[in-house]
Amino acid sequence: MPISASYYTTTICNAKCGFCDIWEGKPSSKPRLVPLDKAETIISGLKKIGVKYIDFTGGEPLLCKNLPGLLKIAKDKGMRTGLCSNGFLYPARADELKGLVDSQAFSLDSADADRHNESRKIKAFDRIIES
Repeated sequence: MPISASYYTTTICNAKCGFCDIWEGKPSSKPRLVPLDKAETIISGLKKIGVKYIDFTGGEPLLCKNLPGLLKIAKDKGMRTGLCSNGFLYPARADELKGLVDSQAFSLDSADADRHNESRKIKAFDRIIES
């Protein structure tokens, strides 16, 4: 019986990390958003098979406009939630996620801002520190 699951909220990303190829995909050929009613069916199925913790990831999960709705569905079913993000968009979305995320991880490749930002090809270091 699984205890945890990863839920890929989107297949797009705003970073261009050298170790990942998600950002190379053609956005028009990949779904960007699962409607909340379908997501609820998926999350209910995960709950039914014993999943207690869902890690919401992607691509970049903070690009998913209905992320708060997804998190709320899981929380309403008594599940614990996690968020794995590059941190770039977190400061702008933090308020709407309040109380919906039990555990959070931001990707940090170096304690040196320039090295981190070069690795991600996005200036996210200062936003991660702010978060």
